[in-house]
Amino acid sequence: MSVSLMTSPTEMPSEEMVTYHLEFSTPVTRVRGKLEGRDMFMGSIPILFSRKEGNHFDSEAQFGACISGYMVWRLTVNFETQSGPQQVYFDFLADSDQHQ
Repeated sequence: MSVSLMTSPTEMPSEEMVTYHLEFSTPVTRVRGKLEGRDMFMGSIPILFSRKEGNHFDSEAQFGACISGYMVWRLTVNFETQSGPQQVYFDFLADSDQHQ
């Protein structure tokens, strides 16, 4: 099973709305997520995904700016497959197009 994330805009701007596009290689249900600072507590932002078609899910959310100038955020995605509950995460640098 694989999960891919695409964002729009790709540079992940702080304090602006970002669209998150998830694509799963197999059917899934109950897709939900949260955004949190990876290395610094910045709160937890719930992300509600909705199915667009097939195994594609979208959501929109924004995250805050950090005064340090270097902030790595983590999007944790929980979902269910026929095998049971699963979890993946994506790390990204705010105000940059670097996704990990």
